[in-house]
Amino acid sequence: MIPEIECTIYDSEKIDALTITSKNVAGRAMIAGVYRMFSEESENLAFAKNWNALGYKGYQCDSVRYGKRLDGSALFSTGSDSMKITHILINDYDYTSLNTTRIDVCIDVCLAKPLRGWLRGLRENKDFNALHDKEKRDTKIIESKTGDTLYIGSRASGRYGRIYDKSLAYGVELGYVYRFEIETKKLVAPALFKRLFPEREDSTYSWDNFPYRVRNIIQSQMLAWGINVKLSDETSEVIKAETRISTVESQLNWLSRTVAPMVTKLTAAGYKQEAFEAIGLPMVEFS
Repeated sequence: MIPEIECTIYDSEKIDALTITSKNVAGRAMIAGVYRMFSEESENLAFAKNWNALGYKGYQCDSVRYGKRLDGSALFSTGSDSMKITHILINDYDYTSLNTTRIDVCIDVCLAKPLRGWLRGLRENKDFNALHDKEKRDTKIIESKTGDTLYIGSRASGRYGRIYDKSLAYGVELGYVYRFEIETKKLVAPALFKRLFPEREDSTYSWDNFPYRVRNIIQSQMLAWGINVKLSDETSEVIKAETRISTVESQLNWLSRTVAPMVTKLTAAGYKQEAFEAIGLPMVEFS
């Protein structure tokens, strides 16, 4: 029987990583223009710095890296910045001359009740294992006190899956929030990009129904991997929590939302001293 995850609340359908490259002159100029536009709109220009790796030489602003080398140019972006880069591409450029070499899409799912250990149970499910053994597809789980992660497939292939517990990032109990993510490369990445942003009759590209496309892509891929993700059409305040930490205010909010509840739970469990040692602070008494 295919494992099911039910009573879910969905939100945060997004592109989580995007890499585009070009070897022709027009495409290289376009990549430079996209990076320049992103940098001008960024609130963290002070963090822009030189960047070079894998033969590329260029610049980095936030999580966006722009690089040049003799055989072409590339733009790498991750997290929320990937969505910003995609908005610029769709709204201001004809991206069809560019080569999409990687695109990751994901959904963060908040459950109605926590399912701690769900990924471990899934990895041990006989039907789940039989399906992947038949397809000669690798699966592995990495267990962690901060949340387990299940990997499906090979990262060297065109399609790779990850499911991980993101609960602590949202400041809630483990087992509440899971991220379902598909990493695509090779021929799969550009095909996925076209599915996400189909061409209109006027040759422009549409954001219309983007969240539903992401949701449908992930649901169908997870089902092919033996996981039935049943999503209800609701939203959650938990899932809307801001996880990116870039300002003092957001850092303090993150501490209040994430660290404080964990210290309280560990203190209640008798690990108060260990909790304060773990975060590098002297143990204090609260009145």
